[in-house]
Amino acid sequence: MRITRLLLTQAFIALYILLSLWFLARFALVSHLGDSIDRTPLQAMIDGTAYRPFVYRLLIPKLTGFIVALTPEGMQDYMSGAMQSLADSSFLTYFPTIDTLIREQLSHPATFYSRMVMLALVYVCLWGYIIALRNLANFFWPQEPAMAWLAPVFGLILAGGCMYPRMFIYDIPGMCFAAAAYAAMARRRFEWYMLWFLLACLNKETAIFLLIFYALWHARRLDRSTFLTNLLIQGTLYLTVRIGIVVAFRDNRGVLLENHVYAQIATMLTLHGIETIILFFSFLFMLTCRWREKPLFLRYVLWLFPMLWLAYIFYGSPGEYRVFMELFPLLTLLITHTLVKCTGLAESSIFTSLNRR
Repeated sequence: MRITRLLLTQAFIALYILLSLWFLARFALVSHLGDSIDRTPLQAMIDGTAYRPFVYRLLIPKLTGFIVALTPEGMQDYMSGAMQSLADSSFLTYFPTIDTLIREQLSHPATFYSRMVMLALVYVCLWGYIIALRNLANFFWPQEPAMAWLAPVFGLILAGGCMYPRMFIYDIPGMCFAAAAYAAMARRRFEWYMLWFLLACLNKETAIFLLIFYALWHARRLDRSTFLTNLLIQGTLYLTVRIGIVVAFRDNRGVLLENHVYAQIATMLTLHGIETIILFFSFLFMLTCRWREKPLFLRYVLWLFPMLWLAYIFYGSPGEYRVFMELFPLLTLLITHTLVKCTGLAESSIFTSLNRR
């Protein structure tokens, strides 16, 4: 029994490491850390001179700038030299994706160290997402190890697919903070929930959907005083952060919110619109299969789905499903439940043996 648990743990940790590195490389190569769009270059995001609304998503850029400012220049030069030596070696030829990633970052010598710090912060958030997904799955299915082990696997694959072909530096942190907030909310650890909610607000304005989910779920499950107090605290945090950020960057070029509704309508009138409809109903099936067996907390996410779909239509570019990142943790668990149950993985001897005493 102990050997089986140890081997399973080691195997899944290795799988998480491989998937997380794949995700990080995919993110870095696709996003170019903001440099793929002239309105969001990395240094401009750090300096606060990027276009609105991108500059509003300031948590990771400002944290990156803070760490860089505290790092001695000698250390920065040493790190740059070490990476250059690694890129010049023949070792990375066996790992072409990582080789391409490092060479691309080295092509920006003025901001190389900043890029490495930002990638490290994003990678920490990626592991935070993995841990939070396992935490949620363990909470809702304590007697089904398959859910806890497989949720991060499907979570990384699902998010990696939905965020392609455009990613931004605040996407992965957004998933992490949302997953951690849901986990704290489900356990009624509101002191932790407020922390994750605040970080989510600093990361992106769509954190408002966490507040909405809290209101929908807890409206009749908490005493009125506790419910309203928590709601007031969240509303105050959100408005303070949002108003402060908007005022601070009011002179930046850009707009408060980008509108892409005409591009969305044009896309829907083409064959790409049919592909989107097919994809939508495929996901809907995966989300709702064996609906009554799924935890009610997770099912409440569908109340938010129409709201975020409208946000996607009006403010997201066609195919930009990263708009739904605040929902990814709960959507992932609903889909994982369908896959685990319908494929028989939940009853697999590998996982059921872990429940034997």
